[in-house]
Amino acid sequence: MNAFDPIHTPIDKGLTLLEAGAGTGKTYSLVRLVVRQLVELDIPIENTLVVTFTRAATAEIAGRLQELVRECYSQLKNPEQFEDFNDLVSEWHNRGELFCAHAQRQLLVALCTFDSSSVFTIDGFFQRILREFAFESNALFTSELMPDESALIDTALRDYWRQFVYVKSADELAIFDAAVDFEAARSFFNETKQNASAELDPAYSQSPNQFIKLWQKFISSLEKNIEAVEAFISSPPAAYKKTGKPFRKFKGELKHIGCLQELLADRGKPQFDHETIACLSASYLQDSARFGKGKSYALEENALWSFFQLAEEVSRVSEAAYRSAFLGHIHREVSKSLYQLKSSLNVQGYGDITARLYKILHDDSPASEAIKQAIRQRYQAALIDEFQDTSPEQCQIFLRLFHHSAGYLHIIGDPKQSIYKFRGADVFAYLAAKEKADHEYSLSTNYRSTPAMIHAINEFFTQSDDPFLTNKKIDFIPASWPDQDGSTPPANESYPALQLKVIDGSAQKSDASEQLILDDLCQEIRALLDKTWGDINPKHDHSNERITAPEIAVLVRSAKQGQMVANALSQLNIPATLNTRTTLLESNEAKELMFIINAVLNPRDHGLSRLALLTPTLGCGKLFPDSLDEEDTDALNEWIAVFLNLKQTWLDSGFMPMLLKLSQKFSIHKQLLSLDNGERRLTNFLHLAEVLDEKSRVDHLSPEGLTGWLNEAIQGQLRDIDSETLELRISSDTAALQILTQHTSKGLEYPIVFIPFPCFSKVADKMLSKVYHDPVSQLAKFAPYGKSDEEIQQLRLNEDLADAARLIYVSLTRAEQLCYFYYRSANSREGNGKSHAAFQILEQPELTDFQSLEDNSHATIKHQLLELSDETIEIEKWSEVQPQESQAEDLCTRSAKSIEVKQSHRSTSFTGITRRLHSQTRDYDYQDANTNTGLLKQAAFWNHFTPGASLGLVFHEILEECNFQQLDDIRPLIANKLDKYQPWPEAMTGNELEELIEAIVDYLKKLMNHQLAEDLQLAQISHSQRLNEADFLLSGKNFSLRQLAGVLATDSPQGMPNYYPESLQKINQRELDGYLEGIIDLIFEHNGRYHILDWKTNQLADSDPATIADAMAKSHYYLQYHLYALALDRFLQSKLGDSYDPANYLGDIYYVFLRATHPDDAGSGVFRDRITPARLKSLREALN
Repeated sequence: MNAFDPIHTPIDKGLTLLEAGAGTGKTYSLVRLVVRQLVELDIPIENTLVVTFTRAATAEIAGRLQELVRECYSQLKNPEQFEDFNDLVSEWHNRGELFCAHAQRQLLVALCTFDSSSVFTIDGFFQRILREFAFESNALFTSELMPDESALIDTALRDYWRQFVYVKSADELAIFDAAVDFEAARSFFNETKQNASAELDPAYSQSPNQFIKLWQKFISSLEKNIEAVEAFISSPPAAYKKTGKPFRKFKGELKHIGCLQELLADRGKPQFDHETIACLSASYLQDSARFGKGKSYALEENALWSFFQLAEEVSRVSEAAYRSAFLGHIHREVSKSLYQLKSSLNVQGYGDITARLYKILHDDSPASEAIKQAIRQRYQAALIDEFQDTSPEQCQIFLRLFHHSAGYLHIIGDPKQSIYKFRGADVFAYLAAKEKADHEYSLSTNYRSTPAMIHAINEFFTQSDDPFLTNKKIDFIPASWPDQDGSTPPANESYPALQLKVIDGSAQKSDASEQLILDDLCQEIRALLDKTWGDINPKHDHSNERITAPEIAVLVRSAKQGQMVANALSQLNIPATLNTRTTLLESNEAKELMFIINAVLNPRDHGLSRLALLTPTLGCGKLFPDSLDEEDTDALNEWIAVFLNLKQTWLDSGFMPMLLKLSQKFSIHKQLLSLDNGERRLTNFLHLAEVLDEKSRVDHLSPEGLTGWLNEAIQGQLRDIDSETLELRISSDTAALQILTQHTSKGLEYPIVFIPFPCFSKVADKMLSKVYHDPVSQLAKFAPYGKSDEEIQQLRLNEDLADAARLIYVSLTRAEQLCYFYYRSANSREGNGKSHAAFQILEQPELTDFQSLEDNSHATIKHQLLELSDETIEIEKWSEVQPQESQAEDLCTRSAKSIEVKQSHRSTSFTGITRRLHSQTRDYDYQDANTNTGLLKQAAFWNHFTPGASLGLVFHEILEECNFQQLDDIRPLIANKLDKYQPWPEAMTGNELEELIEAIVDYLKKLMNHQLAEDLQLAQISHSQRLNEADFLLSGKNFSLRQLAGVLATDSPQGMPNYYPESLQKINQRELDGYLEGIIDLIFEHNGRYHILDWKTNQLADSDPATIADAMAKSHYYLQYHLYALALDRFLQSKLGDSYDPANYLGDIYYVFLRATHPDDAGSGVFRDRITPARLKSLREALN
């Protein structure tokens, strides 16, 4: 491969591959190529396309390109003002005055038209094509981009569960649950979308019903023949060997019999690969190895022959095939549902854009040719940056558009740095494109690192003739350094550039090795901070300056490893910033703040107050006196009074004033700084405060709404804030050492780099990437969900090891001056080391081989064997960190058990009962505040609102105060409520507001005539027949949730999902201790009966009864209305006395989902149930 010179290498037509190693000036060369095309080929700046991956990269390239154009123009126009010219201008001067004049004109035009330059991200460019060629691509002109499809995917998955899962019988449901759960399905679907080009294994095409039927058939046969099977196991026919009977191979006869009983007892959990079933298979029992010498047995004549054949069929089913069948069905149905949802909403994701464009360009239709010709006329040249990170579809799109004889296409990348397979990048696509290249060049001069560092990395990767483990498909070309004279670099023997720290993995376990590495890393960093740059490199430009923490980076594989390093450095007072992919909502501070604001919102709840006071943010329980026990609640009550005051501040003044008051009262700033990693904690706390304050103000969220939003956001259920906002901020940018993942480090550089755990990524079967490539066609395949056959498993392992090798290259090349690489040798017991890429790159070295590597490195590599010591390692703390004014006392978390508070006299509500469930369902409508709108076909005026608590309050209060039989004068009431709660993203005024009010009036009139039941409309109910906002208080001391669940399981409301009784039992029974209080939206009398009605503004995916029933279950409205019914039953008993007969007086329960009602569809959006006499009796017993 020829070396590329950005000034002199010819620019040829066709496909030119430019392979740019780490630190070789890729962007420098790219912008010079664009300017050369502008000047030398007369291609206007707007007719050259530059594409890269991120918005940050496009901004950098555009900025540097404009700067270079301006610089070249200035040097040509006013040469006398410059002592030296840049490399381009110097070359142009060699071509004469006429050429320079031409160049100046071209550059001036480029400067004037630079706003028309074409520098895009890949997704941005593809979207632009489809928008401009909407007619040719058969795309909707108004289709909107949905960057995050997570909410729609979740909706489609929930639809699948409603349609296919909840309708299964108990036995079928148990079999399904054994194969897959919701989270596994979501993970699988997202992984297949991320790797859309990968062909699914045929196992995903199998019908799951065949496995269900097969297992049920086997269990039925086993149950029928259990005695005969047990007898066969205990006393097999005489032909079988007397020693080593066929059932002694694995467990022995008695254990096999016990296993059969377990299979029957747990029949809902298929175990196709069970050893006992394999031992009962026909092929196993007919194997000649089972029989005595010269003996045989006609197994097919045995009465159990059909059972043995069935066992044979079952034993041949792998777990991968079984699970894949279910996931394949989910994939097919959810894909259809997702497509329909997107079509109805007129949205598309990034993957849809790529897939659509790929399909169009591969059709070879007139429309496809029209698009290609139009794009080629507009862009005479294209440069695709970071090409190694493209997906197969993206790669093919660029080749189809720009690889032709009359165009100039440069693809720029480095296969050694292709590390984003988990995002859909496919290095095999790069290698396939490389084979089509007309011209190949490389950039191999490293301008980032010192000559010693470059030489050391060259030595590291030339130990093997296939260092990237790709059967030599990816070469390692040793990098050179500027002004290189000979092959030996200047080196500093006291500090060789690459420090190899070697641990004997065979002598110690993983945990001990980790601690050994952490201790050594801390020692080395602590020593470096006392040295100057001259100690490391005598030729350093700032040799007299001390090394500082921000000049050091530690690269880890995972956030967990990063936290280990951060904790270790914190013990030495060395400031470190953990910049992994962890988001703000994943931090401990987010969870702690959740506990705190829950306590503020519910100050009378002793349990929540206790949890808040136990958080590190509020002192880990230090505020409790040591004597506090069950009977002594005075101290706790004092803090509850504080929370009451804080809640009032929140209601009166807003979230931020409350939080400031809280911070002052508990000295939160000082408290957080006194803890380990205190700056990080405080930064997170302040960041959270900003996010929550903005959320509460912009979305007009009530305290309940904001608390609910935070809780669901922490659980990952909401995605209405962009990821950039939630990235952890750097806590002390000017003084901190950087800890970041190896993937995050790509594109960055640091003077000193530590790589502590490259050999600790043990490749377990379940952790292997699902995507692999066919060794012949090189096409991407998606492996079965589970352990594949040996050939596929080995292919997956090989590709993951190759990914790890490239990650090691990226990590090592981040270092400018010095790099510490910790190598843990193979451990035969754990499999670690042999299964890691470093072991292969270094040609499977023995410990003694590292001395040879050091000797041949010309003093650029030094190795050291790290060994465990019985002596405790004492490392002096770093003194440059200023000590706190007073030494903070060590904090420890108090046991919650030691401050147990009795709650039998407290009161709680339906909200309080359900608030701690994972689903976090409530009796408010806030939970829809940030989900995608428009999932349901609804009246257009709903789209003007931000779903949430404010919207719910508007309609609850309107319906509470209006007269159902007279709505002509309702407009002022609607206007008042809209102005009071402002349930929209931006305030509405004038004609727009009047039109909205008219739409609501029209809707309410139709609602009054909507059929709730065959003989009931709201317009029939007079004001005197209504009791609005009815308060109630029930004693819940002896209320049994388990008993209620049993009632609902045996006497279920029509349409109730069969999973609900079990879900109900997940509520903590202790939440019902004391009193149950609540408010019923409306009690009304009609035809002598008293009915309950509750208004709901929830956003639903559909208005069909199954969707409404699912919403009722997920939000525990079934529990809610049974509590309402008990309250109404008690009320009527007290008012009517002995004349009360619930069969005559107790009416129906109505839940009206306002957004789902349609005037032309009677009963739509309405849930209705009547408590049967038997169920009411059981409910009374449950309440005792």
